[in-house]
Amino acid sequence: LVIMANFNNTAAPAFTTAQAQQVMTSNSDSVANFFRETSYGQQLMNVTVTPVWLTMNLAKPATCGSADWRGISTAADAAAKAYSAIYDPASYNFVVYVFPPLSACGWSGLAYIGNPHRSWINGTGAFKTTTIAHEM
Repeated sequence: LVIMANFNNTAAPAFTTAQAQQVMTSNSDSVANFFRETSYGQQLMNVTVTPVWLTMNLAKPATCGSADWRGISTAADAAAKAYSAIYDPASYNFVVYVFPPLSACGWSGLAYIGNPHRSWINGTGAFKTTTIAHEM
């Protein structure tokens, strides 16, 4: 699941669901193609992307501590579930959060191994195969 999550005090980025889906599945260098090729066809991905930027009940943080990025996932999960049960993160093995860039964060991507596995992508400029595949 890819959750496109926007803060409640920022404009939604000019990055579409179709663009996110292309990065994840249909571009020749997509994340799905990367994993399929490197696993000799053993790792296949079924990717769902939220159809719109979901507004979180969270203002853009000024810092980038663990409470901040964990807060993003909590708020994004709630926004996704409120939008539709189809986007309930508990129904997926891996959740990727993309959100407007946070300059306080010194990273492009961050990952956490829990259930489900999660990764945070810091801005649409970092939403690319190399960053996402590394975090996954």
